[in-house]
Amino acid sequence: MQEKKHISRTYLILDDDEESLLRAYFTVAISSMEGADLECSNQMRKKMNINNGLAISYLIGQVGKCDGSAKGLGKFAIEKAIMYILDANTLVGCRVIMIDCRPPPIRYYADNGFTLVGCNPRGDLNQMIRIIETKAIRA
Repeated sequence: MQEKKHISRTYLILDDDEESLLRAYFTVAISSMEGADLECSNQMRKKMNINNGLAISYLIGQVGKCDGSAKGLGKFAIEKAIMYILDANTLVGCRVIMIDCRPPPIRYYADNGFTLVGCNPRGDLNQMIRIIETKAIRA
């Protein structure tokens, strides 16, 4: 349903040997987070370009791998999602990549360059971000 409404895009990672065998997946979308309650430094807030109380972000959601998938495939899925986001970033901008997660994978995402900045408004998911480092674009 999200796909049909153009809210997100879901990508499938298939087995090299058996193309119809699903191994992992991830979803990429545009989202926003409220800036008022974030638990991060002022420097991080500045990098997030918070405007009118909101930080616009790319969202990596639904990251998963199937049982029996090779070790490292989750990291590969995250890297692939970031690659697609960086492609979009060259066209439309935005400096924040966000992942909403439950407590167990916080360390995993931190090891992949994400920083915990608080909880979503409902308080049921942790919000982690990664800043896209930019260079000045020349006119």
